[in-house]
Amino acid sequence: MDMLIASILHDTKITANDISEQYSQQVLHYVEAVTDNKTLSLEERRDKQVNTINTYNNPVKYIKLDDHCSNITSLPPSRPHERLGKLSGMVTSNSRAML
Repeated sequence: MDMLIASILHDTKITANDISEQYSQQVLHYVEAVTDNKTLSLEERRDKQVNTINTYNNPVKYIKLDDHCSNITSLPPSRPHERLGKLSGMVTSNSRAML
């Protein structure tokens, strides 16, 4: 259940304090592990994901993979194919890194 809650919460504006008050510390850990640091460039965030994904346990990996799949399936048809290719490559890279 914590995995599902974290999967939903990680792309929201909820604060770490609110998560720790309303949910478990495990949910907070998952959310912090999969939430990108928006002060980094997109390229830096992607590099960090690929380089650190193996340091996390399987639930974090599953949440991150779910997030990438969700991002790809929610792209509008008008989205440039270049961006879709980058997202697909990111999912592939993370999937390989998880093995």
